[in-house]
Amino acid sequence: MVRCDVPIIDRLIGLNCWVLDKPAINGVIRKYYEDFIVEEILPDGTILDLSNPVLKFSGLEGLFTHFILIKKGISNFDAIITIADKLGIPLSYFFYSGNKDKDAVTVQRVAVWGVPPETLMHLDLPPNLEIRSPIRELRRINIGDHKGNCFTILIRDIDQINNELLAEIIKELRQKKLLNYFGYQRFGIIRPITHIVGKLLLLRRYKEAILIYLTAPSLISDEKLTEIREEILNGEYKSALKKFPKKSLQYEWEITRNIIRFKEDWIKVLKHVPSFLLRIFAEAYQGYLFNRLISKILYESNEYSVNNSETRLIPLIGYEINQSRNLPDYISNAIREILIDEGIETHFFKNRYFPPLSLRGGKRPMFLKPNFKEITTLKQPENKLILKLRFCLGKGQYATIVIREILKQNIIYSQLKQKYQLTDLNLLKRNLNNFIEFLRKMGIDLAV
Repeated sequence: MVRCDVPIIDRLIGLNCWVLDKPAINGVIRKYYEDFIVEEILPDGTILDLSNPVLKFSGLEGLFTHFILIKKGISNFDAIITIADKLGIPLSYFFYSGNKDKDAVTVQRVAVWGVPPETLMHLDLPPNLEIRSPIRELRRINIGDHKGNCFTILIRDIDQINNELLAEIIKELRQKKLLNYFGYQRFGIIRPITHIVGKLLLLRRYKEAILIYLTAPSLISDEKLTEIREEILNGEYKSALKKFPKKSLQYEWEITRNIIRFKEDWIKVLKHVPSFLLRIFAEAYQGYLFNRLISKILYESNEYSVNNSETRLIPLIGYEINQSRNLPDYISNAIREILIDEGIETHFFKNRYFPPLSLRGGKRPMFLKPNFKEITTLKQPENKLILKLRFCLGKGQYATIVIREILKQNIIYSQLKQKYQLTDLNLLKRNLNNFIEFLRKMGIDLAV
């Protein structure tokens, strides 16, 4: 029996159900970066073990150098920028198969063109970046050139009184498949607007998309940023630009500068937004639709069961999707109802003027099944427990979706109170209400 009494923060991004019907556990994740370790699984099944990650030579030597990147508390993009700056080469020379978590310790394979292995090994990098095992290879790395990821996650500060409940949850986790949702990171944890901006871009509502990206409030209080956002909403762009923390909000700063430069010509402003960022917005909305779709199928259709062993492929909506071809009626009907509710038509996913906003569509499994390597509990001081989980998932699958089934409504708070020292749950609720009120004032219809 699934539960669909999820909080508003989940409904905002289409996470409308939990598969496990057990009560929530209180705990803390990501207290330290080392509490969330991500190790990439190569196409041949090799796990890049953090303790000793090594790449095997393919036998075909060329001008690409493959290497292992170990990073801590930094995004893929910022890590590559740092390395590129050190080498004095453009970002376009680098290739990797998938983004890894920022607030974690991650291990992944990266390729760079035209840089000798010995040059990489002698780079003076900051303490949160490390390069290992560089080797010459003939071919680059493409997006998706990995099998999946292995995660080692610690959930701290669990009350020992929950020990029996924890055992029941662990038993269910081992037995059941979970919904293969796109996780919180896809949409933004402190400002879940990425998919909303994506929808507005697909609707060609470019001004609103840009303004919401720049001015939507955060779930974390920040007086300086609140002042900047209000100035932008009031058209005081020059004043806002002077106050922007350029280093941490590079894209927001650049977009605001271009609003001034192009005198609010929103098409020209958007033309200067990096293509990959536009793609992120569009794909986030596609992910949101997928989340809504599998929630609806699970909740409404008796033909689906979370214990079904068959891999179910569900459409990722795009301009080439045909709602009736090779799809059961209940899936076609669910797609149609969601698109009507969203005010979206499939041809909106094709934009000749902004090609990064064009999404053909595809398929994605409805379920995920973690391959658990280890589940153990450790004792903490003050009658607390640590739950240690080590499990592997396929590419494009989110570890936070597994953790969500354990912590349920507590998962967002458990992350924010560590990274942003948020200790007042009522403040989080007020900020969430302000966030929703802002979106509604901006004319955004929310399916919550």
